Amino acid sequence: MSHFTHYIPLSFFPFKFLRRTAKVNPLIVNYHVVSDRQLSHIKHLYRYRDSKTFTEDLGFLKKKYYPIGLREFLDSIKNNTKLPDNSVLLTFDDGFKEIYEIVAPIMADNKMTATIFLTKNFVDNKELGYDNKKSLLIERLSNTINETEKAKIIKILASHDLLKGQLTESVLDIPYMHRQRIDDISQVLNLNYSEFLKTNSPYLTSIQIKELIHQGFTIGGHSIDHPRFSELSIDDQIVQAKTSIDFVCNKYSLNYRVFAFPYNDFFVSRHFFDAISGNMDATFGTNGLMRDSAINNYQRISVEKFNRTAKETIKFHYFRKTVYSVLKKDIIVRDNNK
Repeated sequence: MSHFTHYIPLSFFPFKFLRRTAKVNPLIVNYHVVSDRQLSHIKHLYRYRDSKTFTEDLGFLKKKYYPIGLREFLDSIKNNTKLPDNSVLLTFDDGFKEIYEIVAPIMADNKMTATIFLTKNFVDNKELGYDNKKSLLIERLSNTINETEKAKIIKILASHDLLKGQLTESVLDIPYMHRQRIDDISQVLNLNYSEFLKTNSPYLTSIQIKELIHQGFTIGGHSIDHPRFSELSIDDQIVQAKTSIDFVCNKYSLNYRVFAFPYNDFFVSRHFFDAISGNMDATFGTNGLMRDSAINNYQRISVEKFNRTAKETIKFHYFRKTVYSVLKKDIIVRDNNK
């Protein structure tokens, strides 16, 4: 999980002690998907919770924290009021259908809710994300491919300086700006993403989203097509954020405006935050418990990333936050040169 834990076992520190010394409120937790199946469009990208583990996560969070919703969080920002001690806010990125099918029923049983950040082009299964395409490609590459197919794939990658050792590693490393190469390789392997979307419907539909809103879930923007913002120009970053927010607000008649960065908000400059400040109530990154010099940009922790319990993962982040605070390195300073 980190070099910290190799030298100082976290079991030495009581959970309450670390939570108190970290001084973080609210705790914002992020997920993507919950499923008991092997999801071929996700399994090669990151770990995800099964329903049993997710239920255990919620049980722990309910026991140790005070669950809040997005509206309560935004009210505290707007009115500069204090949230209840040990508040926790749950979020989900990308808008996979399992939020409707699996997550929502479990959260209803626990009387909890979450905020779902939707990628505009994924809603209603209109487009498959380029990372999800990568996972399907790797699934196909894990089966036998003939030498002719392999040679064609190597040629595609090499001709764009994307060949970096093993084919699977090279495919995973294809950046957003070269996403067309994913489609080129898919044609070699006869992978039909339109058919996959039609058959599997991996993302939420508008009807499901409206039902989730009716159940108490809140919605935010998560870009147009899920690029890594560090690869984009400032202008493209602004378009991605504002377009996705306008889309969800207009389509679902929202009276609040929130946005979560795809992947992370690394190297996003102050210029971006200044440009969107009048257009957003809050934005969210995924850099643990760091403070942010950008106003109303809040960092979240993922409990999917490591194969640990929610308690272990949160405890690690509290410990890291405490160490960084002592070193005076717990704040993200935004460069304004870009």
